[in-house]
Amino acid sequence: MNTAEILERLDVEFDDEGLLKADGFDDAILGVVEGWFPAEKGPGASQHCVVCYDYRKCVEILVAQDMSEEEAEEYLQYNTLGSYVGSMTPVFLFNWRSEDEG
Repeated sequence: MNTAEILERLDVEFDDEGLLKADGFDDAILGVVEGWFPAEKGPGASQHCVVCYDYRKCVEILVAQDMSEEEAEEYLQYNTLGSYVGSMTPVFLFNWRSEDEG
Protein backbone atom coordinates (compact mmCIF):
# COMPACT_ATOMS: atom_id res chain seq x y z
CA MET A 1 0.00 0.00 0.00
CA ASN A 2 1.47 3.38 -0.94
CA THR A 3 1.37 6.57 1.13
CA ALA A 4 -1.63 8.04 -0.66
CA GLU A 5 -3.62 4.85 -0.09
CA ILE A 6 -2.66 4.76 3.58
CA LEU A 7 -3.67 8.40 4.08
CA GLU A 8 -6.97 7.75 2.29
CA ARG A 9 -7.65 4.73 4.48
CA LEU A 10 -6.92 6.76 7.61
CA ASP A 11 -9.35 9.44 6.41
CA VAL A 12 -12.09 6.95 5.54
CA GLU A 13 -11.82 4.50 8.43
CA PHE A 14 -10.78 6.85 11.24
CA ASP A 15 -12.17 10.24 10.14
CA ASP A 16 -14.14 10.90 13.31
CA GLU A 17 -11.57 9.49 15.75
CA GLY A 18 -9.22 12.49 15.73
CA LEU A 19 -6.06 10.65 14.75
CA LEU A 20 -2.97 12.84 14.91
CA LYS A 21 -0.11 12.64 12.42
CA ALA A 22 3.49 13.78 12.75
CA ASP A 23 4.22 16.53 10.23
CA GLY A 24 6.53 15.55 7.40
CA PHE A 25 6.56 11.81 8.05
CA ASP A 26 3.62 10.51 5.99
CA ASP A 27 5.91 8.14 4.06
CA ALA A 28 6.86 6.46 7.36
CA ILE A 29 3.30 5.58 8.43
CA LEU A 30 2.93 1.84 9.00
CA GLY A 31 -0.74 1.92 9.99
CA VAL A 32 -2.50 2.17 13.32
CA VAL A 33 -2.14 0.44 16.65
CA GLU A 34 -4.99 -0.18 19.04
CA GLY A 35 -4.52 -0.15 22.77
CA TRP A 36 -5.36 1.44 26.08
CA PHE A 37 -4.13 5.00 26.53
CA PRO A 38 -4.35 7.45 29.45
CA ALA A 39 -7.56 9.46 29.68
CA GLU A 40 -7.28 13.11 28.66
CA LYS A 41 -8.74 14.24 31.98
CA GLY A 42 -8.80 12.46 35.28
CA PRO A 43 -7.93 8.88 36.09
CA GLY A 44 -8.55 5.98 33.80
CA ALA A 45 -7.83 5.04 30.24
CA SER A 46 -9.60 4.62 26.93
CA GLN A 47 -9.17 2.07 24.19
CA HIS A 48 -8.57 3.55 20.76
CA CYS A 49 -6.23 3.63 17.76
CA VAL A 50 -3.25 5.89 17.14
CA VAL A 51 -1.06 6.29 14.06
CA CYS A 52 2.12 4.20 14.08
CA TYR A 53 5.34 5.25 12.33
CA ASP A 54 8.49 3.37 11.38
CA TYR A 55 11.24 5.07 13.39
CA ARG A 56 13.99 4.04 10.92
CA LYS A 57 12.01 5.44 7.99
CA CYS A 58 11.58 8.73 9.89
CA VAL A 59 15.36 8.91 10.29
CA GLU A 60 15.78 8.23 6.55
CA ILE A 61 13.34 11.05 5.73
CA LEU A 62 15.37 13.51 7.81
CA VAL A 63 18.69 12.28 6.38
CA ALA A 64 17.27 12.91 2.90
CA GLN A 65 16.74 16.53 4.05
CA ASP A 66 20.51 16.91 4.62
CA MET A 67 20.74 15.90 8.28
CA SER A 68 23.33 13.43 9.46
CA GLU A 69 21.95 10.23 10.97
CA GLU A 70 22.97 11.46 14.42
CA GLU A 71 21.26 14.83 13.88
CA ALA A 72 18.14 13.07 12.58
CA GLU A 73 17.92 10.79 15.62
CA GLU A 74 18.48 13.70 17.99
CA TYR A 75 15.81 15.73 16.20
CA LEU A 76 13.32 12.84 16.38
CA GLN A 77 13.99 12.17 20.05
CA TYR A 78 13.64 15.80 21.11
CA ASN A 79 11.05 17.24 18.71
CA THR A 80 8.87 14.27 17.84
CA LEU A 81 9.09 11.38 20.28
CA GLY A 82 9.53 13.87 23.11
CA SER A 83 6.27 15.63 22.31
CA TYR A 84 3.07 14.56 24.03
CA VAL A 85 -0.04 16.06 22.47
CA GLY A 86 -2.68 14.06 24.30
CA SER A 87 -3.90 10.50 24.22
CA MET A 88 -3.93 10.50 20.40
CA THR A 89 -0.16 11.12 20.22
CA PRO A 90 1.33 8.91 17.47
CA VAL A 91 3.66 6.05 18.34
CA PHE A 92 6.95 5.08 16.71
CA LEU A 93 8.00 1.48 16.11
CA PHE A 94 11.60 0.37 16.43
CA ASN A 95 11.22 -2.66 14.15
CA TRP A 96 13.86 -5.13 15.28
CA ARG A 97 12.74 -7.73 12.76
CA SER A 98 13.51 -5.45 9.82
CA GLU A 99 16.96 -4.70 11.29
CA ASP A 100 17.71 -8.43 11.14
CA GLU A 101 16.66 -8.54 7.47
CA GLY A 102 18.74 -5.52 6.44
